[in-house]
Amino acid sequence: MRHILDPQQNRLIRKPEVLSITGLTSSSLYRLMEQGDFPQSISISERSVAWNVSDIDRWVETRINLSEIA
Repeated sequence: MRHILDPQQNRLIRKPEVLSITGLTSSSLYRLMEQGDFPQSISISERSVAWNVSDIDRWVETRINLSEIA
């Protein structure tokens, strides 16, 4: 199920789904996070993180918009 561009959705997704939605690799994901160019993960337990699907959708939408400008 795709979640792209549904701002009403406030659900946490794990890394495999983030990678699937964005097409990024793990190393690119963490590099972009470190640079402040990707939404930060949310700690959901001592050893688990997730991302808000709405944040990921907005990031994808922004990337699409930037590609249309270039």
